[in-house]
Amino acid sequence: MDTSICTLPSNWTPYSKDTKPVKDGFYFVTAPSGSVELYRFEDGMFPSYADKRIIAWMPEPEPYNPNDKHSTWMPVSLALPVRKRKVLVTIRNDIYSYYCGSNFRSDVTAWMYFPKPYKPLAPKSDPLMGWMPLEQSLIPKHKLVRVLYRFNDILVPLIGYREGSMDCHYVYFNLRHPTEVSALDIMAWKYFDNDELPPLEAFREGK
Repeated sequence: MDTSICTLPSNWTPYSKDTKPVKDGFYFVTAPSGSVELYRFEDGMFPSYADKRIIAWMPEPEPYNPNDKHSTWMPVSLALPVRKRKVLVTIRNDIYSYYCGSNFRSDVTAWMYFPKPYKPLAPKSDPLMGWMPLEQSLIPKHKLVRVLYRFNDILVPLIGYREGSMDCHYVYFNLRHPTEVSALDIMAWKYFDNDELPPLEAFREGK
């Protein structure tokens, strides 16, 4: 029999001061190392030696119920777990953590593997790298921004601003000869990280 299915499904909640369990009781926790433990949550916190190194938690399951046909619990009469693995066991309608190093006690009725550790979702990458397509977001009027100008199927980063018509923009190729281009040739734009300029007097001080 395939016992790999006897693993508690992951239902992790990231742990923070705003996302703690509501009720006292035992919970699975994931540590930064990736290990999964079973700790008691009481009076608003886990044990002090572990509270600061918990990154996620999830409630333990209900004890084994032989009438529940969709349970993850595996009756010991049907199969036993792989040795040297931590499992949960049901004993007299209570749940215990158990290290399977040998045969179970005679009063164990069912078991299941610990859940897989919590893995934070990787941040979604932005294929546009912060650039906003012109067709989705119009360049603000009289605001100096970076623009992507399409020239013979090559994207050229320039500096420009919108003036007047929605269809025309000034793009600075240099400061002396600003060149007007159609919005049809501008693919996207984005703000400067910091476009605040110091006053000219700041450069004259100390001379």
